[in-house]
Amino acid sequence: MYKVLIVDDEQYIREGLKTLIPWENAGFQVCDAASNGIDAIEKHKTMLPHLMIIDIRMPGMNGLELIERIRKEDPNVHFLILSGYADFDNAKRAMTYTVDSYILKPVDQDELLDYLHRLRSVFDGEQEDKREKMKIGLIQALHSGTVTPELAEHAIRYDLMLKTCQVLVIELSSEKKTAEKALYRMEALLKKHFEASGRGEVVPMGSYTGILLNEDIFQEEDRKALYSELIQLLGSELDFCAAIGSPVHSLTDIVHSYQKCIDLLAFRFFMPGEDLLHTAPDFPSLEQEIPLDLEEFSQTLLIALDVGDMEAAQKCIISMGDGMVQAGYREQDMKLGYAQIISTAINKLLLSLPTKHDVIQDARGRIVQLYQQQSRFDLNRFAMRLLSDLNRQIKSSNGDTSLKQLIEFIQRNYHKNLKLESLADSFNYNNAYLGKIFRNYTGEPFRTYLDKVRMDRAKSLLEQGYKVYKVAELVGFPNVDYFHFKFRKYVGCSPSDYRKAHSLQ
Repeated sequence: MYKVLIVDDEQYIREGLKTLIPWENAGFQVCDAASNGIDAIEKHKTMLPHLMIIDIRMPGMNGLELIERIRKEDPNVHFLILSGYADFDNAKRAMTYTVDSYILKPVDQDELLDYLHRLRSVFDGEQEDKREKMKIGLIQALHSGTVTPELAEHAIRYDLMLKTCQVLVIELSSEKKTAEKALYRMEALLKKHFEASGRGEVVPMGSYTGILLNEDIFQEEDRKALYSELIQLLGSELDFCAAIGSPVHSLTDIVHSYQKCIDLLAFRFFMPGEDLLHTAPDFPSLEQEIPLDLEEFSQTLLIALDVGDMEAAQKCIISMGDGMVQAGYREQDMKLGYAQIISTAINKLLLSLPTKHDVIQDARGRIVQLYQQQSRFDLNRFAMRLLSDLNRQIKSSNGDTSLKQLIEFIQRNYHKNLKLESLADSFNYNNAYLGKIFRNYTGEPFRTYLDKVRMDRAKSLLEQGYKVYKVAELVGFPNVDYFHFKFRKYVGCSPSDYRKAHSLQ
């Protein structure tokens, strides 16, 4: 609603204008009335109206003198002159004071309403422009830490500051916050969600985006509800962290709410990600700090990796992080500590597993990504993912070695009565599991692979002129008829025909 101050020395006109006109339907609200120019000047200072309706003829200070006085102090207020026929010339002269229009007494309700509707369109355009300029001024004020009286005055007039305000600051992850596209996307989503519903004003702040909330977010359930809103709004495409300051009741104090948000974001690394940041972490004092033995963690982690115990590795990582916090480590100290401990453990692991050089070297190359993690909880998750991947690759490469050994064994012993069940026992595999990984590795079932190895050897012997029955015996087929069946299946002709066509004789 746009604020209106009525100035007329006649009470019945003041009361008539207040009660007879449906102000709210036109988008206006009569906030007060003054009976003379001096009273009007004082009330203008306190309420900063958008529109003043002024009688041109008043005792003491007339309407033109009043307009001249107020215009020097306030270039933004709009004026509507009430004039009788006798003051028609003066009313026209008032237009030189940038008065919007004048209405002759007695006031015609339809004429006044028509004027108000036209003026509202002007106000709406001005309001948006002024609000954007106000936001720019507010951004500068928040960064400088000082809100000027002029800024506070204009904020009240343009409804930028309500009775209660609370600052919410949102920061994108380090990979995203320098990307203009991501910032614009976040601002657009926030404006649509908060400004359209009248819940707050979105204020871009460089690498941050602020929201001036006009609601108290004080209780834990309110914070979690707001955080859930932000997750639903931004979380699917933007990785962010959000901090909320204390509620304030004046624009002058809003810098304190903003500064608290910035201070909290400096501690985002130590905060869990399921709530708005609202209190700083409780770091130990110098007297409370507990010394940390990094070598002990490195040795514990090495043993866990060496035996492939990922549960023990996870416990070590969590204990290591908790210990660093208790020892007074800050973000970069923790990242460096994690990198040193994991590097030391992996380097020692290579000494005991030299054949796994490539796998371990790949894990070492990923250690630098520890420095990119946004929180200590992300740091733990990434460290465990790195170690789990390393453990899986070591086991996988061991599995490849076993399968290569199995292939070589088949190539040497194809003529024997080979069965998957007995081979599984020999290579310490479950029968079904060995069959599955053998097929994944070779692309064929065990029995088919063995048959093809035997047929390749049989073709070589037939080409050398060996008799068919002898070849069947040499490649592991005591039943010559069964050998004939298998050979025709894989080669496409009988062993005799193949011998005739390919014999070296």
